[in-house]
Amino acid sequence: SVIEKFHEFKIKKQIGYLVLGFSDDISKIVVLKEGANTAPQNASPDDKNKKWADMLEYLPEND
Repeated sequence: SVIEKFHEFKIKKQIGYLVLGFSDDISKIVVLKEGANTAPQNASPDDKNKKWADMLEYLPEND
């Protein structure tokens, strides 16, 4: 579920990012994409920026 994934992202730091969206029938929020947390907390800014760039690839261009 989205709540469990958010818990892994926020508390456990197991997920690097989540891209959320609506289900096909627009009745609930679903995880569209999750990225691995490959950069440790003390990673260089370049490593953190790569995670950001990876996430941006999965967002719609016009949003």
